[in-house]
Amino acid sequence: MSYRLIKYYDSADPQPVVLPLSKSVAARVMTVNFLSESPAVIEELPDCDDCRNLEAALGALRESLEKCGDGSADKPVRINIGSGAAPFRFFLAMTAAIPGTVVEIETTDQLRWRPVAPLVAALRSIGADIEYRDEEGYPPLVVKGRRLEGGSVEVDGSVSSQFVSALMMIAPVCTRGLIINLAGGVAVSLPYIEMTAQIMRRFGVNPVLTSHSVTVEAGEYKAPAVFAVEPDWSAASYFYERALLGAPSPVYLKALAQPLHSMQGDSMCCALYRYLGVETEWKPDGTVVLTGDPVKTKALRDSGVTVELDFGHVPDLVPSLAVTLCGIRLPFRFTGISHLRHKECDRLFALSEELGKMGYMVETDADTLSWNGRLCPAADNEPVEVYGDHRMAMAFAPLACVIPWVNISSPEVVGKSFADFWQQIESVGLKTEVCS
Repeated sequence: MSYRLIKYYDSADPQPVVLPLSKSVAARVMTVNFLSESPAVIEELPDCDDCRNLEAALGALRESLEKCGDGSADKPVRINIGSGAAPFRFFLAMTAAIPGTVVEIETTDQLRWRPVAPLVAALRSIGADIEYRDEEGYPPLVVKGRRLEGGSVEVDGSVSSQFVSALMMIAPVCTRGLIINLAGGVAVSLPYIEMTAQIMRRFGVNPVLTSHSVTVEAGEYKAPAVFAVEPDWSAASYFYERALLGAPSPVYLKALAQPLHSMQGDSMCCALYRYLGVETEWKPDGTVVLTGDPVKTKALRDSGVTVELDFGHVPDLVPSLAVTLCGIRLPFRFTGISHLRHKECDRLFALSEELGKMGYMVETDADTLSWNGRLCPAADNEPVEVYGDHRMAMAFAPLACVIPWVNISSPEVVGKSFADFWQQIESVGLKTEVCS
């Protein structure tokens, strides 16, 4: 196993960070674009494993349909979608709704244990032909595509908003469209459902969202000529973290949509970090400057406040914010995050374990992550275990700004969303060394 040893050197000549494009936006665009009669030209796709795997899967599906478009194939084409939950769930729904597809969808072992049964049940209720090849409730899955009737469907959005987004995107090709009723009320990660709706509107379909349902009429996608995927706000959060922990040394980002113009809910990190002491400035040339104010941060810490936040809508920001608040010694309590136990790893368990190694006595229960400021001896020479989770690796790296060094296990996991993350953090003074 390889490791990344990270040390902080305040760079005299910081270089602008090039953020990856948003894989959340891209996966949705790729899905509705495939369902469009005249697809858009996507200017550029994110350089990450999830999008590469989805692109390959769509290519294999397109080739299969060209060969056996009448559905006469007796053997399914085998497609491995990799480890991306969103690409898997979107691809599953899409193949179920395209007549002529006969597909066996495989995944990595890591993704195999993430929830899919609620989506399969919802798809079956509107006529989908989906079978579990081995164990009930888990991939691999065999899908025989058909024209789905649609109508009304109920789905549990409390585990993942991706179930709702997957159904939304196939709704226009269903005979009667879809009314998606959210079991238990509002889904988690609601901004991702709103992101799906915004992208569908760009492709000529207008979903109607209420607090308990989504309605999409039958129709056709009409793709724009060109679609440009915006840079990723989730990735930007790790550089906000670096700006605060390494304050007052600024961080420069090459481009990032302002929150009011972004379809990503994670753009909320701009406001969250402003509260903690990071100012964001958009320059005329597109450069974004992040500057931490240690005086403001100290005043906040001296006030004795405990930062209390509900992360039900923006769960991907939890790792960076938890590490940041420990790094600046500011107590916190995060709620609305039970669904983080069903991500690439159990992130609540992982964060409490690994922050404990670093000397922060973080506590967790079914739906919270909290730290009351208690410290303990840090583990000596023990690397941070990332549990196969890209966000764990990226969130812990900037902690090297406030402790002598950080050692990250399995650093290659960042390829899932940010292939050149280790190169980019070197431009802001975090030097890394591969060791074994």
